[in-house]
Amino acid sequence: MRATIRFVWTALVFALATWLAPWPAVAAVSALLLLLMPRAFSPVMLASAAAAAWAGILGWTWLYAPLGTLAAEVGGIFHVPGGVLMALSVAIAFGLAWGGAEVALVVRARDARRQTTAGPRKAPATTALGR
Repeated sequence: MRATIRFVWTALVFALATWLAPWPAVAAVSALLLLLMPRAFSPVMLASAAAAAWAGILGWTWLYAPLGTLAAEVGGIFHVPGGVLMALSVAIAFGLAWGGAEVALVVRARDARRQTTAGPRKAPATTALGR
């Protein structure tokens, strides 16, 4: 139950971020969430929540706006059905969130490695003259 609530909350965060700052926000939010709460999130969970958010946005738009018409027109430009474009949009959100999470994992690993290798500093060695 707790994981479901976290997933829904995360999807809502992705939806809000997408509304405020469209697609670049997905990777940034994913990276921030993983950096701030690493035990609560995984790349797969974040990517799935982002895809669910975009699917929800597309579904809401389909109900209240002529999304089907737009999808058909854009699909005609690319010579693919409109449904393929919708699925591709959701897949893009998944990939963006996964990429942001993976970048955050690399940043965390580098930070952890830097902290373990940087032991206490030694005082500089003195010479026979006492300098």
